[in-house]
Amino acid sequence: DPQRLNYEIMADHPDYAHEYQQIQISAPVEVKAPDIVLKKGYSVSGTVTDESGKPIPFATVEYPGFHGKVKTDLQGRYQLKNIPDSVMPTKIKAYALGFAPALKEITADRQDNVADFVLGKGYTLSGKVTDVEGKPLKDVFVSLYVHNWHLPLIPNTRTDETGRFTLNNVPAGEIQLHASKDGYNTAYLQHAVMGDAQNLSLVLTSKSAFQIKIKVVDAQTNQAIPAFEWALTESPESRRRTVFQPRYESRQSADGTLEYFANEAGKVYDVFVRAKGYAPGVVRGVHAVQKNELKTVFVKLQRPIIVEGRMVADATGTPVFNARVQAFNEDHPITVSNDEEFNRPGYATAFTDLNSRFSIGATSPESDYLYITHPEAGVAVVAIAQIGNAPIRLTKSASVHGRTLQDGKPVSQAHVYLEDIPLGVQQETKYPLRHEMHIRTSEDGRFTFEHLLPGKYTVSWNNRSRKVELSAGETATIIYGEPGGIDVFGTVRDENGKPIEGITVVISQQGSAETDAQGKYIIHDVPPGKYPVFAFSMKRPIKLPFKDAFKGEIEAPEGKERFKFDIVIELKNVR
Repeated sequence: DPQRLNYEIMADHPDYAHEYQQIQISAPVEVKAPDIVLKKGYSVSGTVTDESGKPIPFATVEYPGFHGKVKTDLQGRYQLKNIPDSVMPTKIKAYALGFAPALKEITADRQDNVADFVLGKGYTLSGKVTDVEGKPLKDVFVSLYVHNWHLPLIPNTRTDETGRFTLNNVPAGEIQLHASKDGYNTAYLQHAVMGDAQNLSLVLTSKSAFQIKIKVVDAQTNQAIPAFEWALTESPESRRRTVFQPRYESRQSADGTLEYFANEAGKVYDVFVRAKGYAPGVVRGVHAVQKNELKTVFVKLQRPIIVEGRMVADATGTPVFNARVQAFNEDHPITVSNDEEFNRPGYATAFTDLNSRFSIGATSPESDYLYITHPEAGVAVVAIAQIGNAPIRLTKSASVHGRTLQDGKPVSQAHVYLEDIPLGVQQETKYPLRHEMHIRTSEDGRFTFEHLLPGKYTVSWNNRSRKVELSAGETATIIYGEPGGIDVFGTVRDENGKPIEGITVVISQQGSAETDAQGKYIIHDVPPGKYPVFAFSMKRPIKLPFKDAFKGEIEAPEGKERFKFDIVIELKNVR
């Protein structure tokens, strides 16, 4: 299907970690798929025992993002193997009947990882869910989470006819309860578990529901359009913050209508509609004020305006075949990303033919743009209103190459990010297009971002940011951790001189580290210069949110390999 541009090819083998490769179909031609190299994956192994050291057989070990669970054997041993590095977890969970579940943090800096679990006695939490008038609510969905864990820690439950709920085998520590029910806003409750609790209370506030009736018609004939796609989104605070793509749903209706119920009153919504043979339409500012209010929204779709043109390479003036042309505007912006989840393609796509010509349907010549890319000829952004008889000239694209090093050694499979500054190119050129890309480094720590528009960018790795300004055809090089950097180290203490564990120390745009049990930290490869310094923590028992963080400044001197910077945090001011 040449209309669908991106695909994934997966290779799987029982003795190797599975691997994906992305492939782009840009035209109805034969495309060579990329070669796939399978590697030995990561493994996590260990034991699950009770507090007396006795093995727990048939316990379950799992983690988010992986499609399998394993059971322990009769000796309480388990092994997860051939885990792709792309899904290697940072937290892993073990649980068994009659015990409280336990979490372990994993540091994926080696192929074989060990995580032993000790499951202890759990506690029982019970309570009641009511509405704002104190009336018990039946069938409320109650779940329990811990910080940074994206799955419920224990099985979910529902309230009974009296609004009561019970959760068993809850481990000690800081947890958060979620209570949700159709027609109500979700309620949250923070609780420190130190024993059984019987009188927890959650109050749900009712959603003020209203109904939207959408009617889609042809703008010229006022005839109903029976087949269309639609999306409803909350209006952004600013028109310039439209760097998103609505998630459309298909609809078949003989009279071109759709009724949508149970949104919150008091908010402002935007309605997006598109249909085959029409330019996309949007109605902004649908505002329902009263409960159970019915809003009827007419969406009139125009036939697209056909825009034709021709393009050539700027340097040589030669025709350009198979260049990709994307139409976009403020309602349907573009985000350039190598991650399908974040990629926003505008509202229409076409390709140049053998004569270097293209034809694309646009919504408005006055407010729409074309984003044109070709892997060899370059890139261009042009306002449709400026397209004339002269060919569009593509400018050589820019690129960023670099490498990640730690202690002089390459760091492979590291995540490197690239974004526009500030808020993308739109801030300077007034069109809604931005770059937001991430990539993993190769085995020798190298990375490359290609096909970039001229402009300003931020490139980040491991809390270290570098700013670059690229002109047409320019290639910038960034080396993280190159020789000549300074190791900044020190100790974080409270006002009484006691070391504090678990504090995150950040040197702005250069790196971060967490203090150990002696309150010590070290941040490598800081270039000489002045930088803001922050120290904060979101962990117990010391919870120091960023708004209350230590703030200071460091001046890393020239000619030194190490520089000491101690920090004192007055915990008496921290709640």
